[in-house]
Amino acid sequence: MTTPPEPPAVPEPTAQPVASPPPAAQPAPQYAAQPAPAAPAAPATTSPYPHTWMNIVSLVTAILGLSILGIIFGHLGVARANRGTADLKGLGIAGLILGYLGLAITIIAFVVIVVIGVWLAENCVTVDGVAVCD
Repeated sequence: MTTPPEPPAVPEPTAQPVASPPPAAQPAPQYAAQPAPAAPAAPATTSPYPHTWMNIVSLVTAILGLSILGIIFGHLGVARANRGTADLKGLGIAGLILGYLGLAITIIAFVVIVVIGVWLAENCVTVDGVAVCD
């Protein structure tokens, strides 16, 4: 007997990789909650330069014609600025310059007025209410 011919070998179906569905949208990574913002800082009650006002007052008083005050506060403010407890040293120096300049002008004006007064007193006479000068 002859054996029947074997059927041609049919390759067995191999498992084809099945395309996986696209990944679902991944949720965003969870981070820790942000802390609440801090309250705004309170205004500073103390200045790192507590004596700066002296330099400002020096300049203002010198501009207003109060030369002696400008000189006094100028020296105090510049000395404080040199020690590091005041700021705006330039204003103090400007107050000093204007103060000394104003004081010099005041002294010169006073001397001129006195000299003119002495000259008038020596060289003028009053005749019937009218000053007559030589």
